[in-house]
Amino acid sequence: MMQVDNTAARVTDGAPGLGAATAKALAQRGTRVFALDLKDGIDKAPEVPGVTYVPADVTDPGQVGAAVAVAAGSGAALRTVVNCAGIGPSARIFGKKGVHDLALYAKVVQINLIGTFNVLALAAEAIAPAPANRTSCGQRAVATARSARPPTRPPRAAWSA
Repeated sequence: MMQVDNTAARVTDGAPGLGAATAKALAQRGTRVFALDLKDGIDKAPEVPGVTYVPADVTDPGQVGAAVAVAAGSGAALRTVVNCAGIGPSARIFGKKGVHDLALYAKVVQINLIGTFNVLALAAEAIAPAPANRTSCGQRAVATARSARPPTRPPRAAWSA
């Protein structure tokens, strides 16, 4: 099992829901948590001991890179990355209102796919030079990506109207 005490973690979508719960749980285990979220989410987030909020849009490599630098420069080894940022609006490809909005679909892809790639790739770059953790079977880090917001209803056939 990966030892997370006295290490740094980065959790995206860290102000609400699953991301906030993850950040709080890691902080309670002695991890310095850097919770990334949009500024609006951070403004509404409760203060949690051990959690530092960092404004960042997961689709912006510059903002994600700056957030990685904050976590990596904290004095504790960045060892944990949890990506909870994601959206899941429910819409039919073709329904009573016509064709699904392509801009909405593109936004889902940008956040859920491109954002996940940004978060994991930029964190991996910062983690790679770190020495293996002797107490965790030689691991350097643990990373996971999951959508914090599943679709609100099951998918429907593309041709239903």
